[in-house]
Amino acid sequence: MLLFNYEDKKAEDGEAMQDRVDQFFEKNGIKIEDILYVYHAKKHTCVMTTSGTLYEMTAPLKEVTVKLPESDFWNIQKGVYVAKRHIADIDRKHNYIMTDGKVFEGRHRTPGEHNLHHKELFGDYPPQNRTKAQKEKDFLERKLPVLTM
Repeated sequence: MLLFNYEDKKAEDGEAMQDRVDQFFEKNGIKIEDILYVYHAKKHTCVMTTSGTLYEMTAPLKEVTVKLPESDFWNIQKGVYVAKRHIADIDRKHNYIMTDGKVFEGRHRTPGEHNLHHKELFGDYPPQNRTKAQKEKDFLERKLPVLTM
């Protein structure tokens, strides 16, 4: 009599899915540092890169986000992960404006979390009415290392 162990099957499927995610990233030349954001849409996981290419895969969002370092990505709402380094602004309504112009709404039930995110990235909260030039300067300072002599 053969017994089917569901837990073993689950573990094997999880490992196989991780291998498929790794293969997909490698095949398409996707590097973690090039990912702007990852989101779930219509049974697909979508990965947007800095090159402007949107990759769609059938792997579950959870399996893809396991690959993303928690220190570099925030889960701002169900099914949406954004790269901290590619956030251009977080407005007073907790909308995350990405460097490519895409806007994601943050969770409504956790405004304090978004305030902390804003403070971590921009050093002020509540958000000041900064000019576009100030926002661009803030973004560039966060992205480029400061050289001291």
